[in-house]
Amino acid sequence: MSTNWPEIEQFEMPLPQDLRAPVLRLWERTFDTSYASFEAVLAGAENDTNRNLLFLIHQDSVVAASCQLTVSRTGVLLGGVGEVAVADAHRKQGLATRLCRQARDWFWEQRGEVVFLGTVNPAAARIYRRLGWQRLPGTTVMAATRAGTSPESFLVDHFRSSASEISLRPLDTAARLPVIPLVLVAHPWQVLDANLALGSIRFTRQDRCMSLFPRYQRLAQLPGGQVTAAWTADGRLVGLASASPLSPGRICLDGFSHPQFSDCWDELIHSLLESYQQQDAMVCALVSSEDEEKRERFAALGFVADDGADAITIAEERWPAQRLVYAG
Repeated sequence: MSTNWPEIEQFEMPLPQDLRAPVLRLWERTFDTSYASFEAVLAGAENDTNRNLLFLIHQDSVVAASCQLTVSRTGVLLGGVGEVAVADAHRKQGLATRLCRQARDWFWEQRGEVVFLGTVNPAAARIYRRLGWQRLPGTTVMAATRAGTSPESFLVDHFRSSASEISLRPLDTAARLPVIPLVLVAHPWQVLDANLALGSIRFTRQDRCMSLFPRYQRLAQLPGGQVTAAWTADGRLVGLASASPLSPGRICLDGFSHPQFSDCWDELIHSLLESYQQQDAMVCALVSSEDEEKRERFAALGFVADDGADAITIAEERWPAQRLVYAG
């Protein structure tokens, strides 16, 4: 890259209008996916729940490199790095390292606790390791903690909440970052949520990080779809349950909770069940054959085994499963 390029510039959403299209073009070319749904975030749509910042190297409307940082506004100060992208003409100049270092340092200055990112690229992972990120076992997710402790230690401490009261509410963008530590816990159930093909890291590798929340968001936006979240009073996300429409009048429920807050699972499933009972829908669940405890807990809520074998496919692995139907 030419030394005439300007230094890193930091933007907090809303991003200036003239930079939005060039940034989206860079991301779509780099990651080969549409970012149309992210335009609202660039316009500041999530500012009430998250701080979204972009660290850019650009000259006028030409964007050479980017790094996005999302920071939670409530509860534990969590961060997530994504959209680390460098245009082809400006690679191998250390731009990604500079951008990620600046985003990390800014986050530590705000007294952030932990910042997550995900990568399946070995070269990118080496850059992140040099900057202090560590990979979590069973995942391609990396985390850096301000205290310098291991990501595993952070996860243990994060869920040691003294708040006993749990509240349920529909999924909103406040969950964008807290969903990451919740999924990264080594849950004892093989399948966390069959509706999202989401498995425990004890049984399958987790390759998603900042893309976890958009998956839940897309399901919640389906006609007839719902997602409910369980929160502690001090802002920790400790459970999620989803309802996925299979066909008109037929809904599949599933969900999971942190083992230390296992009672909220029943509340989550029951809240969704009540909603669809009022609509006179047929409600079912798909449970891995390995997850006997989950099957028993569905049974306690009135679900019975349906005839015939089924399966859940996660990351190209096909696991035997049993379909349950709600019998009241």
